[in-house]
Amino acid sequence: MGYTTTNGFQDLCQAVREGKVVFWVGSGFSEYAGYPTGKDFTKHLQKNLGIPENEKELLSKVSERFENREELLKIIKDVFGKTPENTELHQSLALISQIPYIITTNYDMLFEIAYGDKIKSIADEHELPSTAGTSEKTFIYKIHGDIDHLDQITITSKDYRDFNKTSILWDKIKTIPAEYSVAFVGFLFRMEMFRNF
Repeated sequence: MGYTTTNGFQDLCQAVREGKVVFWVGSGFSEYAGYPTGKDFTKHLQKNLGIPENEKELLSKVSERFENREELLKIIKDVFGKTPENTELHQSLALISQIPYIITTNYDMLFEIAYGDKIKSIADEHELPSTAGTSEKTFIYKIHGDIDHLDQITITSKDYRDFNKTSILWDKIKTIPAEYSVAFVGFLFRMEMFRNF
């Protein structure tokens, strides 16, 4: 369902009220809180590796240059584990109790902070609920892991290949658009994002 006109926006708001919309959230939605976008985090990693900033590389490729994965994970935890500068947008979204799912590629814990005990965070297939859609809680799928699930972090090209091949969590995520409209927030869109969807 597309929402491109004024009436379309009203239809979207009504669909949200009816619990028919899920939010897919990218790094741009956490930028206001002081966390880097994917592009900015790539630059941060390049600086750590001594790679000139003018060298344009994908985050997945820069991440592979770390010889020690533990060092990479420590940087992720340090950057995305810092206290947020602001949580206002996430708190505003938390006021909408009709959102059944949030899907995010972000490593931060902003939603958990904003929602408190009204959200169930899932970063591992063993945490998949059998009651999703019937619970009063919002379920947030952390499809690239987060700072509390560093063993689930998806960041290198190899991580992405393994995730796409074997992830039960990803299989679950792919069923959601068949049942709900999806509102994408905080993404710089490129068509390759949708190749495996």
